[in-house]
Amino acid sequence: MWVSNASAFHRFAAYFAPAQESALWQAGHHWLGLDPNSGQALLPTTTGRLSGPLNGVMDAPRRYGWHATLKAPFSLAPGLTGADLHEAMQALCSLHCTFVMPSLKVLQVDNFLALVPVQVSPEIQGVADACVMTLHPLAQALPPSEVQRRRGRGLSDEQERMLQQWGYPYVLKQFQFHMSLTGSLTGVSAQDVQLLMAQAQSIFEGLAPTRFDGVALVGEPLAGAAFKLLHRYPFSA
Repeated sequence: MWVSNASAFHRFAAYFAPAQESALWQAGHHWLGLDPNSGQALLPTTTGRLSGPLNGVMDAPRRYGWHATLKAPFSLAPGLTGADLHEAMQALCSLHCTFVMPSLKVLQVDNFLALVPVQVSPEIQGVADACVMTLHPLAQALPPSEVQRRRGRGLSDEQERMLQQWGYPYVLKQFQFHMSLTGSLTGVSAQDVQLLMAQAQSIFEGLAPTRFDGVALVGEPLAGAAFKLLHRYPFSA
């Protein structure tokens, strides 16, 4: 159901989020240790055998939710409302059909663990590209401070062009589908990183391939708050 007060949200994002009846949805939320519907803690699967505490390693993925980002968080441009965004999402998803994603593998991406496809998927790329290009006209321009923050890790020339044109450096040819399993692993011992990876592999790499059947719109109620599911938009077939 569409959230009627969505216009009041601070930011929005378009996600791939597995269907709630899927094994990937269940496994992901137990991994994070959080029920997204009630906010209640779940028994996390990332416990036991670790030599030290995780020290907030799961905070970022819990805040952003169990997902893969298709359109990075953005504020609505002046004069636009949640209804405009709702209409754009409906139109976008009406142009796509359900497909089965490749199997996913656990990988260390930069300084965090994530699930990534075992092979390139033109279908995933097509949906991600559509989300970026369709929703960009609805997005408010980034403030200079945010542009500088997104340059913080150093960008290639192509990533800088993407940032300037689309408000995010890792889109189109720079896009990599991933579902974050941890936040930054800085301060986590190499031994515990390997244990986390082994645990994740045992949980996620045996799951059946997942259907990609729509796009989830999420909202950040206030700056720094946890993102909330606003609506799931199914593909046309």
